[in-house]
Amino acid sequence: MSKSHSAFRDYLKRLRYFPRIIPPFELRRSGKDIETYIETGNLQANIVRKYGSANPGSHILDIGCGDGRFASALASFLKKGSYTTFEVNKSFVDYLKSHVKKKNFQFLHRDIYHAYYNPKGQIKAENFVFPFQNESFDIVFLNSIFTHFRPKEIENYLLEIHRVLKDEALVLSTYFIANNQSLKLDRQGLSSKELRMGKKYLLNYEYRNYWSRDKIIKERIIAVKESWLKNVYKKSGLTIEKIVWGYWCGREKTEETVHEQDLVIARKTKRFS
Repeated sequence: MSKSHSAFRDYLKRLRYFPRIIPPFELRRSGKDIETYIETGNLQANIVRKYGSANPGSHILDIGCGDGRFASALASFLKKGSYTTFEVNKSFVDYLKSHVKKKNFQFLHRDIYHAYYNPKGQIKAENFVFPFQNESFDIVFLNSIFTHFRPKEIENYLLEIHRVLKDEALVLSTYFIANNQSLKLDRQGLSSKELRMGKKYLLNYEYRNYWSRDKIIKERIIAVKESWLKNVYKKSGLTIEKIVWGYWCGREKTEETVHEQDLVIARKTKRFS
């Protein structure tokens, strides 16, 4: 089957879901089928509704929109509120800006360096200042962003998140959290085979505050240590209210399980120096 024929078939399939915004095949990330795109977008939207108390009037910051599956799921939900994001991949941003025709949806491109996703980026994440006013958002959401960040980068982002959140507002972010349980399960060979990518273990290289799967490009998979994470949240003025543990390391799913990764729900409070 030719590329043009495949693209046309994909276009026709996307039309079935109109008015849902679904990018073409080449702009959809892992799980490129449309059903997975919609399912994972709905999952993220359900998380911010359940744990972030999102409503049609909420002002939401999505850090790293990727291919827009979360934005796509929110397009018909956010009536009086707003959706804002910044993303390192300009192709994603350009597509979403041209197809999500809503005044309350804003897509920004920022050339932030990342060893894996944007190795030519000019802005260091550990120094990046979010392009927003203080106390602008009701909810900040990060899906699989801190799973690719080193501790210094996470520290800066959490401080910026505290700054742009309204008082008592929430940040919901996913992690791979390294603790005794997740390390034990990984050493038993129970962690995700898909994440391991042929390696015996997922957490192979230990550093001061994190573990990585790979030695060269560590940012491909990073698991932060639980004790460090809780301490940096406290210093950032973010009170952790709940951790919903994921099944990435081999934990059994429960009725509460909502994500493969570990979901941390925290509320803005006062900072501690």
